[in-house]
Amino acid sequence: MSFGADLLSLAQAALIDKHVGGELKFIEDVREFMRKRAKLDAEYSKNLSKLVASAAASYRGNADFGMGGATSGGLGELWTGLLEGQQSFAQTLMKMADDVVVGIDHDLDCLGAEKRTARKKFAADRARADALLKAQFQETQKQ
Repeated sequence: MSFGADLLSLAQAALIDKHVGGELKFIEDVREFMRKRAKLDAEYSKNLSKLVASAAASYRGNADFGMGGATSGGLGELWTGLLEGQQSFAQTLMKMADDVVVGIDHDLDCLGAEKRTARKKFAADRARADALLKAQFQETQKQ
């Protein structure tokens, strides 16, 4: 017999089923949270990239700050470095958002499928055990 069939208490079976149901709900809650988080990260990343592009365009070619003019260094280098860092951060954030949607969502799908399969197997084992107990009980009543 399997674990589900060996578990003879109906109360224990109900508790295990309730626990697995709670785990499945938790998996869905985590999935929903991660999807929302990834959506926010992607939106923030896009807006940050737009802001960086706009800021870079507003000072491009401005010789007063050493940006594209004869003067180099100073504020121009600082500004360029800052914008490059922000753009790099935006790209990293977008990649992380994509990874969450693809990777974590897939992992949660697999985990949920395993839990649902185990729950079905447990229920089937439990049904077979109940049928066996019922048959044994009926046999003892005949004697």
